[in-house]
Formats: sequence, structure tokens, C-alpha cells
Amino acid sequence: MKHVLSKKKLFLLILTISIIISTVIVVAWQSNWFKAADIKGTIAAGETEVLACTIDFGTLNSSSEFTFTNTSQITVVEENLTVTAFFLWQASRANKQYLQARFANLYINITIVNQTQKIPVVQNGVAYNGWSLHTYGSTPTDFELWKYNGWQPVVIPRGTHEIIIVVYGKTALTTTPLSVDIAIYIELTP
Repeated sequence: MKHVLSKKKLFLLILTISIIISTVIVVAWQSNWFKAADIKGTIAAGETEVLACTIDFGTLNSSSEFTFTNTSQITVVEENLTVTAFFLWQASRANKQYLQARFANLYINITIVNQTQKIPVVQNGVAYNGWSLHTYGSTPTDFELWKYNGWQPVVIPRGTHEIIIVVYGKTALTTTPLSVDIAIYIELTP
């Protein structure tokens, strides 16, 4: 039993010496460093808010023209923010022809701070090629958004502003009822 204790003591002695040597090396290595400042604080959550609107198509006839307008609202509390991207989400990830099956033509005009951008989505039954698919996540329930590559950045100053959204076009010729479920997203950047 005495032999086991001496091994334990030897181990503790070696460990203690190693810690002391490591501390001396670290202190010696940092001897010419002097703290000039501590930087601390909290970054509060952003207070900018977007109140989304709903654009309800109701029931549209096959192969008919339509125009719907509604207004969202954005309240910018921080310094100027920039709308740097425009995205569309569609209900069916599996159906890459989702929008073309429903619309012969689909356009969205969006006006923010008196700047209007006309966004082609479907033209003559074909998806406009100015979009790229972005997937967020890596599971079967990840989130896919179509990003409009022609978006021009819009600076939004502090205050409350309207976002006027006009959706117009012509429905596709269909032989069965088709539901429409899409959403618009904007990307805000400081």
C-alpha cells in the first residue's frame, strides 16, 4: 500500500511542477502585454418591424387577367436600413413548375420609399430566368426561397413607411382547380 501512495505523490508532484512551469512560461511570454481597455456591453435586439399584408385572390377564373394591391408597413427604428434582396416562397417545394402551372403571366410591383421595382415572375408561361433558388437548412424540412437577381437596393430611413405591393398578370389555362400559396420576403441590411 505504501508503494501505491508514493506513486500517487510522485504523480501529484510532477503535475504541480508542470502547472508551475506552464504558468511561468505563459507569464513570461505575456510580460510585455498591457491591457489597454475592457470592451463590454449588450447589443439589443433590433426594433425594426414589418407588418405584412395579405393579398387574397379569392377565386380567379382560368385564363383571366387580374390585379391586386395591398400595403404592408415597415417601421425602421435603427439607422438607415437597406432592402438588399427580394424573395418568393412557394408552398410546394417538390413542384418546380408550381408558378408556371398557375400563371401565364405574373408580375409584382413593389414600391418602397417612392421607388418602384417591377419584378417579372412568369412570362408567357415560362419562369423568368432572373431568379435563383436558395435553400436554407439541410433537412427535408429546410426552407427554399427564390431570390430575384435584378433587385436594386433601396435605403429606408428611420420612420414608418408603406410598402405598396401590386400583383398582376393572367392565370394559366387549367382543367382543375389549383390553390395559390406564395409569400414575399425582403432582406434588410444595416
